Amino acid sequence: MVAAVKGHTETCRLLLSPIRKTADELLWMKRKDGFTVLHLAVQRGDNTIGVAAEYGSSKCIESLLYNFSSLQRDSLLNIQDNDFDTPLHNAALRGETTALQVMLGSVSLVTVSSLLNIKNSDNRTPLEEAELRGNKESSELLKRWKKQPVVEAWDDARQRITTLRIESDQKLSVLQREGDRKFTALQGESDQKVSALQRHTQQQAEELDDAKQQIKTLQKETEQQAGALDDARQRITTLQIESDQKLTALQRESDQKLSALQTESDQKLSALQIESNQSVSALQRDTQQQAEELSATQRRLEQFAAYLQTPGDTNSTGNQYHHPDS
Repeated sequence: MVAAVKGHTETCRLLLSPIRKTADELLWMKRKDGFTVLHLAVQRGDNTIGVAAEYGSSKCIESLLYNFSSLQRDSLLNIQDNDFDTPLHNAALRGETTALQVMLGSVSLVTVSSLLNIKNSDNRTPLEEAELRGNKESSELLKRWKKQPVVEAWDDARQRITTLRIESDQKLSVLQREGDRKFTALQGESDQKVSALQRHTQQQAEELDDAKQQIKTLQKETEQQAGALDDARQRITTLQIESDQKLTALQRESDQKLSALQTESDQKLSALQIESNQSVSALQRDTQQQAEELSATQRRLEQFAAYLQTPGDTNSTGNQYHHPDS
């Protein structure tokens, strides 16, 4: 539809050529909701041929129509939109005389008569719409098709279609040459890119080989390091066992020495306790003896003091003793 609106004749031709044999399937193809092309045209209020006619894409119309059979062209040109306008109505409204000529010349004489008498929602035929809009050239063409002998109109349409086909073939030839030139240029560019890609791929392959060699070297070094690591682990295990054995022996020896020291200490402590007890007993006896001596000395002193307190007494030497307070 976009190609039809824009008037891209060759695009319309190229798009429809592959489906020429399945045009009827295209007309009746359904979406998931069951809508056909005609359903969508009625829903949208336009149709493929109608939109192309409205924009005066006469050559595109020719490409579209001649990719269908005569019966299918009749059906396509009879499609009406929401306003009951046919493609002829749309072309007449805009004064697209060439589009009218192409469409009328593409169908049978019986269909031409039928198409010219179809009325839209305003109860007007394509001719009446052209006259109402003041499209004089389109009005004259439609009158000629309607009033002049049908054979003359048919020949005129055929001549116009032939001219359009010649122009279309010339443009197609130019496009083909341009396409061949672009294809050759693209092929050369593609070959260069392929060659560059091959060189790049070869370089990457060489780099990959170098990387693989480096990986092998690293694997060997890793294996060697793994072997050395296993030896170190074995040595560590052996040293651990020897250390555990030495630690056990030292612990036993330490326990034995500690036990002997404990025993010796207990013995010395016991001896010291006995000696201390003996010393305490001896000290107590000495203290008791000294206390007794001190007690005896105190008694003598008391006796002497009492003696001294007696007045007028003299000692044996004839000296008189006095009381200490006198």
